[in-house]
Amino acid sequence: MQKSLKKIVFILVLAVILPSGIFIFYQFLSLDQNERIIRDIYSKQLDAILYSINQYSEDVASSWATDIEIIFNKNNSIKASVEELNKFSADFSSIESLQLFDLSDNPLLLYNPHKEKMEASDFSKSSLKKDQLLNYFKNGYRKIEPVQLQNEIMHLVFYVNFGENNYLAALQISPQKFVNEIMGPKIKEMTQDQFAISISKITDGTNIYESDDDSEISNSFQTKSLWMIPIYQLGIDLKGKSIDELIQERTLTNLILILGVSFVLLSGIYFVMVNLKKEFQLAQMKSDFISNVSHELRTPLALISMFSETLEMGRVKSDSKKQEYYSIISREANRLGRIVNTILNFSKMDAGKRKFNFTEMDLNIITDSVTKDYNHHMVKNGFELKKSFFSAELIFMGDFEAVSEAIVNLLDNAVKYSKDEKIIEILTGVDKDSVFLEIKDHGIGISDEHQKKVFDRFYRVSTGLVHDTKGTGLGLTLVYQIMEAHKGRVDLKSKLGKGSTFKLLFPKS
Repeated sequence: MQKSLKKIVFILVLAVILPSGIFIFYQFLSLDQNERIIRDIYSKQLDAILYSINQYSEDVASSWATDIEIIFNKNNSIKASVEELNKFSADFSSIESLQLFDLSDNPLLLYNPHKEKMEASDFSKSSLKKDQLLNYFKNGYRKIEPVQLQNEIMHLVFYVNFGENNYLAALQISPQKFVNEIMGPKIKEMTQDQFAISISKITDGTNIYESDDDSEISNSFQTKSLWMIPIYQLGIDLKGKSIDELIQERTLTNLILILGVSFVLLSGIYFVMVNLKKEFQLAQMKSDFISNVSHELRTPLALISMFSETLEMGRVKSDSKKQEYYSIISREANRLGRIVNTILNFSKMDAGKRKFNFTEMDLNIITDSVTKDYNHHMVKNGFELKKSFFSAELIFMGDFEAVSEAIVNLLDNAVKYSKDEKIIEILTGVDKDSVFLEIKDHGIGISDEHQKKVFDRFYRVSTGLVHDTKGTGLGLTLVYQIMEAHKGRVDLKSKLGKGSTFKLLFPKS
């Protein structure tokens, strides 16, 4: 049986625990990878939004350059274009001035709608690569270059063509107005209240635009410099929870799910193991039961057979000897009947088919009746029976046969498991709303470990005198079932080596 159990456990480990353990271990290893994937997905998504916003700002600047070129070509004169430029600048308050230079860096136009006079800007000390811009323009591509001069003045520099000549144009803009008036509406349109976007100065982090009051550039998940005003940066994050919080939440959820699955799986395996162990123990107990019952039946049958055969063959001449043999046959037949009745009664009780005939009875009377019938067996085995009955009647509702059977089983156990001190005490009395019968022996006792299990069917202690003493393993189970049927209970007090006390408590009638 033990080998079979170990084999099943081994197969269970290979078939369930090993693959499940590998899967759970793999899931734990995958958490970091999943976190990187999530972060990468969000990063690409947010980067695309930032790119779109930057692209929009460049498209706006490019449209301005085209409009300016159209104005010059329409009027075919720089001076005549001033009136059109006034209308153009009135539509875009972020435009502060416009300068126009020929290829020799001579200023041809110094236009400022807010000032009558202005000085030409000097781009010689800036990072502006005019030759590269002109080369792009000659090849059909207008590139707009942002240039920062002193005092953080921003210019958008590009080339225009009119009158078959190319000219360098420098459009001065207000970064704050450009962001709030031009980029702000587009940002709100793109984010749709799903993202928080802020634009701040790179050097000191001063915000000039926030799509959400709670948005802070220092906490933004993704940042990019603005193409048209590179001294400022664009920051973006999810509203509500940050990317890190979402990743942590998802990771925690995955961990909880993995641990939950692990717990359910381990609980299921534990449940299967416990039940397998119980089934194997039950099978082992049934096997022991069959062995013990066979022994119990064999002994009285052998004695009955032997003495009846001796009497049948006429070998016994003395009447006293014949009487002794008859007595032995009768006793062993009664013993055999008790064993068979125990098995049959247990079978009926276990199947719920045993019927009880409840009548009012006195516990003193039934106890005295059983002990008188059992006294011969006790005296024969050298036992002394001490009885102490309650002075008044102990009336309760019970089945005479079943209660007698419970008392006999307890007395039988007391005889079986007593060693040198062969004294059995019987006490009756009243305990609150119950009447009780107490049977005390001075035998080997029962350890705390086994006291909870002795009422289980087929259970027998596997060591010491208890194991060596033959029995069916059903006596105490029947006692427990009989007490349950009477809505009573059986209490056990025992100490190893000091004896045991069984107490049957019946509800008062």
